[in-house]
Amino acid sequence: MSTKKDILLLGATGYSGRLTAAYLLKHPARSTFSLQLAGRSKAKLDALAAQLRADSLSLDGVEFVLIDVTNDSQLERAVKDARVVINTVGPFWLWGTPVVRACARNGVHYVDINGEWPWVHKIIQEYDFLATKTGAVIVPCCGFDSVPGDVSAYVSVRTLQAHNPALTAGDSTTAYNVKGGVSGGTVSTAITFMESIPRWRMSQSSRPYALSPVIGKRAAWPRFLYSFPPSLSSIQGGYWVMRGINTAIVRRTWGLFYTNSLRNSSQASEPSTKPYGPEFLYDEFMQTASVFHSFATSFMLFSTMVLMMFAPVRWIAKRVVPSAGSGPPPEVLEQRWAKITNITSSAPSPGQRQTHVQTIFKGRGDPGYLLTAIFLGEAALTLLPPSFDGLTSLAKRGGVLTPMSALGEGYIERLKRSGRIEIDSKVITERASASAKKTQ
Repeated sequence: MSTKKDILLLGATGYSGRLTAAYLLKHPARSTFSLQLAGRSKAKLDALAAQLRADSLSLDGVEFVLIDVTNDSQLERAVKDARVVINTVGPFWLWGTPVVRACARNGVHYVDINGEWPWVHKIIQEYDFLATKTGAVIVPCCGFDSVPGDVSAYVSVRTLQAHNPALTAGDSTTAYNVKGGVSGGTVSTAITFMESIPRWRMSQSSRPYALSPVIGKRAAWPRFLYSFPPSLSSIQGGYWVMRGINTAIVRRTWGLFYTNSLRNSSQASEPSTKPYGPEFLYDEFMQTASVFHSFATSFMLFSTMVLMMFAPVRWIAKRVVPSAGSGPPPEVLEQRWAKITNITSSAPSPGQRQTHVQTIFKGRGDPGYLLTAIFLGEAALTLLPPSFDGLTSLAKRGGVLTPMSALGEGYIERLKRSGRIEIDSKVITERASASAKKTQ
């Protein structure tokens, strides 16, 4: 009988790690999986155990283990003993590669909360092939970046295809309306982008289809003002700070589905991996209240990114932002929310009117923390048996994948059952949307 532990959570003493640990311990299926909570400080692990007990969470069957991700032999032993590794230790450019390497070598599944597309670019190049040989399912970006965007685009395309199987997707755009916050770890990651990632890697990985196995339609440059077609929605907005990683992940999902259909035509009809279509083009923006707010938001974000290129500004930022491991108190987390709207249109076809689908993804709780704990925890549980049997054919081959190219429909249903996520998708018409706009 196997002695492997079902889930190994790395970084359990950090802010996101603590929230993920609490979510898993409260999970209705808690009795069906074993859990190890790992950190590099015994004192912090002891404090975590005390806090979880104070929150009336049972620790029966939970193991607390000391693991330093920079200690290769220690990390290798721990990973070999797990079925799924959850990694919350960032910045991932600095600390994530050894974990992925150990998982890829040993055929152990992996999920994380990173939003660093240069690092994802790196692990695809270095470990995708190895993971397909060992059967390891490596799924980065299972937090707020990039689950809502990947799920919303996927659901919209599937709704479009269910409405008319002959249709393929064209433009797909997501608007984010969020009330959230920033932790010290998030700021630390942003600074790492500026200080540690080589310029050549940043340049290569920032190309629109750098993470996709194939190149699609030409993508638009970032801009100050975004909107849906006026005949479909009155929503408008500005540049979205997570656009870089989210568009890269959704385009990788598109590319993986496309190449999967070419590799084996017998799998092309599998609903969960059916190609979106060659004309699919994804983008996203942050929803704002007015054109003025859109320009102001975009200007502020672009200005901040430029300022952060200067070492003195980063020096100041390191001293005024919250320390890594800290974040908003529980009562604040509960007051926050996210509403994500995706509109996907069918690819233009001569003599035919386009069909449009609107998907709304709602989350109750802080998007980057409470909701991320749900996204991450449910992704890990989806990779365990018996749920594993319902994964996509891509996942069953292994590799560095994306949330929707690996986890499929079963993952979406898990999110809905969490009680904090609502996903609604429907076909909309230009006339109905225009009438709705007049009555708002």
